Amino acid sequence: MMNRFDQVFDAELKQDISHSKPSQWTAMGGRGLMLDNGKIWFDGKRITAVNYSSQAEQRYKHELTAAQKQQLHPSLRSFKAPVLVFKTQSFNIRIDELSNGKYRYAAWKAGQKQSEKPALVLNNGTVEFDGSGGNHHYLFKNGAYSYVVERNILGDSTTPDVYLTVKRADTAILEQAGSILK
Repeated sequence: MMNRFDQVFDAELKQDISHSKPSQWTAMGGRGLMLDNGKIWFDGKRITAVNYSSQAEQRYKHELTAAQKQQLHPSLRSFKAPVLVFKTQSFNIRIDELSNGKYRYAAWKAGQKQSEKPALVLNNGTVEFDGSGGNHHYLFKNGAYSYVVERNILGDSTTPDVYLTVKRADTAILEQAGSILK
């Protein structure tokens, strides 16, 4: 946050905060206080979320995405936004949002690089949110197989970042915890 403070808190956001009226702030119980329907969140002592994106941040995000695309196998370079990159015991997996609003699942065997051809690519995935805490899952289908990637935002210290379940019909044939790759 300190490295890019001026990028996140540009002149427009600083002005929105400094010129805000009490009516623009809403207390959300245990979640804290928000400005303008969630533009920025405080928990009383600290900033917990900034849902505002400055032009500088948008440029930076575009540059990072372009650089990431160059690191991928050519067949995977077309997508709207990267969503999730993680590893399990057996696989390296990435999920990207496509321009049609659907999601793509690409998987490599553990140890393989994303610049290599993936072992499996599934398109037309969907996302479902599990309540209001942020946990959600992605669902991909491939004939009789379904791939479910659970993204755990809330949980205890033993809850994995990600959990992959592969089912054939209704029978789980693979279940592996995963950790997010930076």
